[in-house]
Amino acid sequence: MWGPGLIAPDAAGTTNNTSVLCALDVNRSLYALTGRPLPKGVALDGENLLETLLGKSAASRRAPIFWRRPPDRPGTAHEPNPDLAVRDGNWKFYLRYDGTSPQLYDLGSDVSESTNVAAKHPEVVERLKRAVLEWNAALPADAGDPAGRAESR
Repeated sequence: MWGPGLIAPDAAGTTNNTSVLCALDVNRSLYALTGRPLPKGVALDGENLLETLLGKSAASRRAPIFWRRPPDRPGTAHEPNPDLAVRDGNWKFYLRYDGTSPQLYDLGSDVSESTNVAAKHPEVVERLKRAVLEWNAALPADAGDPAGRAESR
């Protein structure tokens, strides 16, 4: 971020490599920056991390970040890309739409996601699997979801 008179003086020109946030948090934080009220009757998924964006804090997002693979990036027949993902603290978890092929990475010790530790942490896999499948079920099916393709026929 850049803004004359907004950025903490000791943070100007630096990079924060530790805080975790997403674009949804930027949107929510802009309401705080501008002093605008949140829209009535709308629940924003983002968190107010304005202090982090301005270099006055190193706080990270508290809630997990969920996302789906864009349908135009299926991977290969030999190695398909995972469909669903969640980042929760240092854990990053991937899964297919049908609940198979779990991949779990500890970003605190494996930032390059080179070692799938799903077999070593079945309780984390189960918790994140349940959370990402529940999140995905609450959304409209996208073009990559086999269930969504079947519904659109």
